[in-house]
Amino acid sequence: SSSNNLWCLAGDFNSVRYETERVNLHGAIHNSVDTTMFNEFIANMEVEDIPIVGRLFTWFKPNGTVKSRLNRFMVSREWFIVWPGALGFVQEWRVGEGSRVRFWLDKWASTTTLAVAYPRLFINSTHQHSSIVELGSWTERGWEWHLSWRRNRFAWEASLEEQLYQTIRGINFHRAVQDSWRWLGDSSGEFSVRSAYKALIAEYASAENDEVSNSIWLTPVPPKVQMCVWRMVNKGLPSVDNLARRNITLGEQQSLCQFCNGVAETSNHIFCTCPEVDKIWKQCLSWIKCPAPLPQQVRQHYSFIPGPIMCNSDAVSWRVVWMATTWNI
Repeated sequence: SSSNNLWCLAGDFNSVRYETERVNLHGAIHNSVDTTMFNEFIANMEVEDIPIVGRLFTWFKPNGTVKSRLNRFMVSREWFIVWPGALGFVQEWRVGEGSRVRFWLDKWASTTTLAVAYPRLFINSTHQHSSIVELGSWTERGWEWHLSWRRNRFAWEASLEEQLYQTIRGINFHRAVQDSWRWLGDSSGEFSVRSAYKALIAEYASAENDEVSNSIWLTPVPPKVQMCVWRMVNKGLPSVDNLARRNITLGEQQSLCQFCNGVAETSNHIFCTCPEVDKIWKQCLSWIKCPAPLPQQVRQHYSFIPGPIMCNSDAVSWRVVWMATTWNI
């Protein structure tokens, strides 16, 4: 079904996305052509494959020799702008033996995915879609990581790699325990309709009382500009970091900021900290004789009102300038 071209796709799909989603007694059953076409279909539809809480495999042969994941629920990415917390309650894993959890793309080691926490290393990884168990092995001393890279790291990337290892070293794996989802809507970690209802009500109330969002709709600019800014402050623009959250990856060169070509593209960098864009903001501040530094986060950057602006009408005018500037960026 769809609503104004926002799609919800649910049901049984004969194809799988990853080789770990269809196995027999001897291991993975992999059809690379079929998998590629299915992933291309999902990319072309611009939908997000939402993880389903429960077992990895949703279909089994009666004799148990073959098992596969057929059930999927996929929605247009714009739904996560309307409900920005929709994925937050089910996207944390309890790691057991590590075969179901994707190292870079699932949330298991911190409050965000490693692809988002370390975008530069993620771009350089040769195993962007691999599970945890595929990136290491058991030895007499315990679990050891075997991360590999497309190219030699730059000197400044070595410290990032060490930070990554510090993040994952303290997590214990268990050979005999299956990976499982942790429901974040309740302190017990277990799903219930009651906790889901409470979480959705809290999310809706938070969105309704969001002063930043309300001020966007009250600023006298064209609706398309309002929508762009609203998506920006709610992490809804297709910047490289936001795409990574949705398991969409780009090449290393494509992932760099298109203005300075120096660092990985993020919304905060593009609109706040990029040296080329910073020149534009300094010019805007010079009009009101305010050389103060601007915040480095998009939401705080939008909310910032320069010191010389004292009355509400001038604050509205500044927001018009801010929106016009970001729209043209």
